[in-house]
Amino acid sequence: MQLFLVGSCLWGGLVFGGFILVGHHAIGGADHHLLPDPELLQLVIAAGVGSLLGTLGARTRARRTG
Repeated sequence: MQLFLVGSCLWGGLVFGGFILVGHHAIGGADHHLLPDPELLQLVIAAGVGSLLGTLGARTRARRTG
C-alpha cells in the first residue's frame, strides 16, 4: 500500500511540476530565473517533494489511527 501511495504522489508531483512549466511557457513573460535552468529539474524537484510529503502524511495518519 505504501508503494502505491509513493507512486501516486510521484505522479502528482510530476503533473504539478509539468503544469508549472506549461503555464510558464504559455504566459511567455520575462524569465526572472525563478525556475531551474534545465527545466527537467523542475519536474524532478516537484515529484520528489510530492513523494516525500505524501509518505510523511501517510506515516502520520497510520500512527494516529493505529
